[in-house]
Amino acid sequence: MTILITPREVVEITFRSPSTTDPRIIPESAIIAAQEKFLRPALGPLYEALCEGKYPLLTDQYLKAPLALYAKYLSLQDIAVQGGTSGLSEHYSLNRRPASDSARQWSGRRLRSDARSLLLAAVKYIEANVALYPEYSARESSVRHSSIAGGIVITR
Repeated sequence: MTILITPREVVEITFRSPSTTDPRIIPESAIIAAQEKFLRPALGPLYEALCEGKYPLLTDQYLKAPLALYAKYLSLQDIAVQGGTSGLSEHYSLNRRPASDSARQWSGRRLRSDARSLLLAAVKYIEANVALYPEYSARESSVRHSSIAGGIVITR
Protein backbone atom coordinates (compact mmCIF):
# COMPACT_ATOMS: atom_id res chain seq x y z
CA MET A 1 0.00 0.00 0.00
CA THR A 2 1.29 3.42 -0.96
CA ILE A 3 1.45 6.10 1.68
CA LEU A 4 1.11 9.71 0.58
CA ILE A 5 2.91 11.21 3.58
CA THR A 6 5.67 9.98 5.86
CA PRO A 7 5.51 9.83 9.65
CA ARG A 8 8.22 12.51 9.74
CA GLU A 9 6.07 14.81 7.59
CA VAL A 10 3.08 14.22 9.90
CA VAL A 11 5.21 15.27 12.86
CA GLU A 12 6.60 18.31 11.02
CA ILE A 13 3.11 19.50 10.02
CA THR A 14 1.18 18.78 13.21
CA PHE A 15 3.45 19.00 16.27
CA ARG A 16 4.63 22.19 17.97
CA SER A 17 8.16 20.88 18.46
CA PRO A 18 8.85 18.65 15.49
CA SER A 19 12.59 18.63 16.18
CA THR A 20 12.04 16.94 19.55
CA THR A 21 9.16 14.64 18.54
CA ASP A 22 10.06 11.14 17.41
CA PRO A 23 8.30 10.33 14.10
CA ARG A 24 7.92 6.71 15.26
CA ILE A 25 4.92 7.82 17.35
CA ILE A 26 2.96 7.98 14.06
CA PRO A 27 2.69 4.46 12.67
CA GLU A 28 2.32 3.97 8.93
CA SER A 29 -0.85 2.02 9.71
CA ALA A 30 -2.42 5.27 11.01
CA ILE A 31 -1.49 7.02 7.77
CA ILE A 32 -2.95 4.21 5.69
CA ALA A 33 -6.12 4.21 7.81
CA ALA A 34 -6.42 8.01 7.41
CA GLN A 35 -6.03 7.68 3.66
CA GLU A 36 -8.67 4.95 3.47
CA LYS A 37 -11.15 6.55 5.90
CA PHE A 38 -10.92 10.15 4.75
CA LEU A 39 -9.12 10.66 1.42
CA ARG A 40 -10.46 7.72 -0.60
CA PRO A 41 -14.15 8.57 0.05
CA ALA A 42 -13.53 12.27 -0.64
CA LEU A 43 -11.55 11.81 -3.84
CA GLY A 44 -12.97 8.65 -5.40
CA PRO A 45 -10.95 7.40 -8.39
CA LEU A 46 -8.56 10.36 -8.08
CA TYR A 47 -7.25 8.74 -4.89
CA GLU A 48 -5.93 5.77 -6.90
CA ALA A 49 -4.17 8.14 -9.30
CA LEU A 50 -2.51 9.88 -6.35
CA CYS A 51 -1.30 6.53 -5.01
CA GLU A 52 0.20 5.79 -8.43
CA GLY A 53 2.32 8.94 -8.11
CA LYS A 54 0.23 11.25 -10.30
CA TYR A 55 -0.26 14.88 -9.28
CA PRO A 56 2.53 15.24 -6.68
CA LEU A 57 1.93 19.01 -6.44
CA LEU A 58 -1.73 18.43 -5.54
CA THR A 59 -0.63 16.00 -2.85
CA ASP A 60 2.06 18.31 -1.48
CA GLN A 61 0.13 21.58 -1.61
CA TYR A 62 -3.41 20.48 -0.74
CA LEU A 63 -3.62 16.96 0.67
CA LYS A 64 -0.66 16.45 3.00
CA ALA A 65 -1.92 18.93 5.62
CA PRO A 66 -5.37 17.37 6.10
CA LEU A 67 -3.89 13.87 5.85
CA ALA A 68 -1.32 14.74 8.54
CA LEU A 69 -4.06 16.02 10.86
CA TYR A 70 -6.17 12.91 10.29
CA ALA A 71 -3.15 10.64 10.92
CA LYS A 72 -2.37 12.49 14.16
CA TYR A 73 -6.05 12.26 15.16
CA LEU A 74 -6.01 8.49 14.62
CA SER A 75 -2.72 8.18 16.54
CA LEU A 76 -3.62 10.29 19.58
CA GLN A 77 -4.91 7.44 21.72
CA ASP A 78 -1.85 5.33 20.96
CA ILE A 79 0.43 8.27 21.73
CA ALA A 80 -1.19 8.77 25.14
CA VAL A 81 -1.64 5.11 26.09
CA GLN A 82 0.97 2.45 25.34
CA GLY A 83 0.39 -1.28 25.41
CA GLY A 84 3.11 -3.64 26.53
CA THR A 85 3.74 -6.91 28.29
CA SER A 86 2.38 -5.45 31.53
CA GLY A 87 -0.82 -4.06 29.95
CA LEU A 88 -1.69 -0.45 29.24
CA SER A 89 0.20 2.51 30.66
CA GLU A 90 0.11 6.29 30.25
CA HIS A 91 3.12 8.55 29.83
CA TYR A 92 3.77 10.45 33.03
CA SER A 93 6.76 12.47 34.18
CA LEU A 94 7.63 15.11 36.73
CA ASN A 95 7.06 17.88 34.18
CA ARG A 96 3.76 16.77 32.64
CA ARG A 97 0.53 15.11 33.59
CA PRO A 98 -1.94 13.24 31.42
CA ALA A 99 -4.59 15.39 29.75
CA SER A 100 -8.11 15.19 31.10
CA ASP A 101 -10.78 13.30 29.18
CA SER A 102 -12.43 16.58 28.16
CA ALA A 103 -9.11 18.00 26.91
CA ARG A 104 -8.47 14.85 24.86
CA GLN A 105 -11.98 15.00 23.41
CA TRP A 106 -11.62 18.69 22.57
CA SER A 107 -8.25 18.08 20.93
CA GLY A 108 -9.61 15.21 18.86
CA ARG A 109 -12.63 17.22 17.70
CA ARG A 110 -10.39 20.13 16.79
CA LEU A 111 -8.00 17.95 14.80
CA ARG A 112 -10.86 16.28 12.93
CA SER A 113 -12.60 19.61 12.25
CA ASP A 114 -9.42 21.30 10.99
CA ALA A 115 -8.57 18.31 8.81
CA ARG A 116 -12.07 18.29 7.30
CA SER A 117 -11.86 22.04 6.57
CA LEU A 118 -8.54 21.57 4.78
CA LEU A 119 -9.88 18.57 2.87
CA LEU A 120 -12.91 20.64 1.78
CA ALA A 121 -10.54 23.36 0.56
CA ALA A 122 -8.62 20.74 -1.44
CA VAL A 123 -11.83 19.40 -2.98
CA LYS A 124 -12.92 22.95 -3.90
CA TYR A 125 -9.56 23.48 -5.59
CA ILE A 126 -9.89 20.19 -7.48
CA GLU A 127 -13.43 21.05 -8.58
CA ALA A 128 -12.32 24.51 -9.74
CA ASN A 129 -9.59 22.83 -11.81
CA VAL A 130 -11.41 19.65 -12.80
CA ALA A 131 -9.81 19.63 -16.26
CA LEU A 132 -6.44 19.00 -14.58
CA TYR A 133 -7.80 15.99 -12.65
CA PRO A 134 -9.97 13.92 -15.00
CA GLU A 135 -10.16 11.02 -12.52
CA TYR A 136 -12.13 13.13 -10.05
CA SER A 137 -15.90 12.77 -9.94
CA ALA A 138 -17.93 15.14 -7.76
CA ARG A 139 -20.74 12.58 -7.73
CA GLU A 140 -18.47 10.06 -6.03
CA SER A 141 -17.06 12.46 -3.44
CA SER A 142 -18.38 11.91 0.08
CA VAL A 143 -17.26 15.40 1.07
CA ARG A 144 -20.00 17.04 -0.99
CA HIS A 145 -22.72 14.58 0.04
CA SER A 146 -22.24 14.28 3.80
CA SER A 147 -21.22 16.16 6.90
CA ILE A 148 -20.58 15.29 10.51
CA ALA A 149 -22.45 17.01 13.33
CA GLY A 150 -21.98 15.89 16.92
CA GLY A 151 -20.44 12.62 15.79
CA ILE A 152 -23.40 11.83 13.53
CA VAL A 153 -22.88 11.42 9.77
CA ILE A 154 -25.51 13.35 7.82
CA THR A 155 -25.87 12.45 4.13
CA ARG A 156 -27.48 14.74 1.56
